[in-house]
Amino acid sequence: ADGIVVIRQDKTDGFAAEQALRQQRDLLQRVVDESPAGMMLLEAVRDAAGSIVDFRYLITNALNAQLTGHT
Repeated sequence: ADGIVVIRQDKTDGFAAEQALRQQRDLLQRVVDESPAGMMLLEAVRDAAGSIVDFRYLITNALNAQLTGHT
């Protein structure tokens, strides 16, 4: 009743992986943002049968946003 429980968990690997993903995401966004052409990265939206029915914007740059109205 008067004891203390101490739990220690090493999250170094998870932190390093999260940091690497963040760096990759930021690099990709910089490449897209600094492109002199309108660029976008789209993800296919599929129906229950697996057919593509639409696309969803994941990344775009300012020029593409100006041309299409999609940010």
